Amino acid sequence: MHSAATEVVIIGCGDMGARVARLERAEGNMVKGLARSEQSAQRLRHASIEPLAGDLDIPSSLGHLAVKDSLVYYFAPPPGRGVTDTRIQTFVSTMNPANFPKRIVLISTTGVYGDCHGE
Repeated sequence: MHSAATEVVIIGCGDMGARVARLERAEGNMVKGLARSEQSAQRLRHASIEPLAGDLDIPSSLGHLAVKDSLVYYFAPPPGRGVTDTRIQTFVSTMNPANFPKRIVLISTTGVYGDCHGE
């Protein structure tokens, strides 16, 4: 007996997100990815990832982002300026009891922060 497919949502579907999407699809899961432009949406469709329109830099664009009971992978880099990651704050602000995902996996890399000379 097979368990039901898991809905997977990838926030930040670049190289690593696309790799995870392939692995999740191979497991029989439904994969969606956040796309902030039509160009990004086309790239996701080409990779067999269902695009979800939204931009982490425009909070009002995420009002419809449904992640209830999904497995969410968060790969989005922080903004290029400032000391606060406003993008993850925007994503977290979409959470409420009616829209809680089953699990959120946060993955980042020191490569997005550049050389800060030890800071």
